[in-house]
Amino acid sequence: MALILGVVILALEMITGVFICLSLAIGLFSVALIEFLSQNFHLERDVLIFAVVAMGAFIGLRLTFRSKGDVKTAREDVNDY
Repeated sequence: MALILGVVILALEMITGVFICLSLAIGLFSVALIEFLSQNFHLERDVLIFAVVAMGAFIGLRLTFRSKGDVKTAREDVNDY
C-alpha cells in the first residue's frame, strides 16, 4: 500500500512540481521498504518511520536545493526618509 501511495505522490510531484510531494514520496518508499524487509505491518512503527524520514528528506532537500534568490533583503528601508 505504501509503495502504491509513494508512486502516486511521486507522479503528483512530477506533474505539479510541488516540492513537498517529493519528501512525502521518499517517506512512503522508506515505509514500503521496511514493510517488505520485515514482512509485517505495524501502524505505529510505519507512521514513525514515515514522519522521521519525510521530515529529514524535506530538510535535506531544502538545504541542498536552496538558491540565493529564496531570501530577499530590502535595499531601501521604508523608515529611512
